[in-house]
Amino acid sequence: MTTKAALKVIAVIILLECAAGMLACQLGSANASEKDLADPQAATAPPADSGIIIENDSELPDTYPSAQYEVRFRAHGGVSLLHWRLEKGALPPGIKLEDNGLLHGQAQRLGEFQLTVSVTDGTNQLTKAFVIRVRSALTLNWKAPARVNGGRPVRGSITSSSASGGLEGTRIF
Repeated sequence: MTTKAALKVIAVIILLECAAGMLACQLGSANASEKDLADPQAATAPPADSGIIIENDSELPDTYPSAQYEVRFRAHGGVSLLHWRLEKGALPPGIKLEDNGLLHGQAQRLGEFQLTVSVTDGTNQLTKAFVIRVRSALTLNWKAPARVNGGRPVRGSITSSSASGGLEGTRIF
């Protein structure tokens, strides 16, 4: 049997083992070189990373004090049920992370909270940094301080801004 024929037989055996589920395989280029076919371990080696990929963006949605907050961390890959936990940093007081990846609660304090979350499938683990901002729902700033003149209405002006953008501008009263 020639070397080329032997390499083809090895390739067919590897493909059959992959199809039968007896060997963990990753499909590569359809144009595998003879070198790749000559080394079955190189063709079937698992990737260097954990295989788990966290799908959420690093900047999580903003929230507001006492507002209901719910975000589900999502990942794919891994070999079994995924478990989530806070590795470092802090969640806003009133918000908690469940083992199933559900981040929920009602934030009790304004601020920017930086945290690192990990996900594991029991064998592999991956961490990722996130930011949650707890913002004021409405901000009022005196543009001209209020004045009270006897029995007349209060006079002054304020600038306002809201989280939704619906109250932007200056009010004179």
